[in-house]
Amino acid sequence: MRCSGFNKLFGFDPYVHEELELNGLKLERKDVDSVHGTYDIVMLHHSFEHMEDPQSVFKNLSGIVKKGGKLLIRVPVTDGLVWKVERTNWFQLDAPRHFFIPSVEAMAKMGQENGFNLYFSEFDSSASQFMFTSLYKKGKSFIKADLNSEFSKADRNKYKTMAKEYNKERKGDQVCLYYKKIE
Repeated sequence: MRCSGFNKLFGFDPYVHEELELNGLKLERKDVDSVHGTYDIVMLHHSFEHMEDPQSVFKNLSGIVKKGGKLLIRVPVTDGLVWKVERTNWFQLDAPRHFFIPSVEAMAKMGQENGFNLYFSEFDSSASQFMFTSLYKKGKSFIKADLNSEFSKADRNKYKTMAKEYNKERKGDQVCLYYKKIE
């Protein structure tokens, strides 16, 4: 973000090993309930689904995003075709670390109930939705997986192409949601 002209950057993570301050970035060990102040932009990249109470999290986000400010949330969603076909083998279930996996519609509604307008959504899934799910079906973990040895180059390329198509058709397994705080 600094490269795009932003300054006074803050990062909050309840599990960060070490707090630091470096080149205009301050990283603190905090969860969303402990964040104070208001911010022009708040981003949650694959963290929202790890928080226990999504309604409470959205309420807290409403308090820290400035009026007219932006909120970006990247999250796995149940809109994806892989979820609909594979169900319990879908790697994004990631139990017990993912407490919930919403739909885009549910995220829009939750945002609206907390003073946000969902103005844009973009599916940004990758080939992992296919490859890791395939490994799960074989009883393998994705943690130590070497995708280059598990899948041929042709298969990896096929899955990359499929992911692009799924994203374009809005049936990928994760999405980037762009909200604006209602003034």
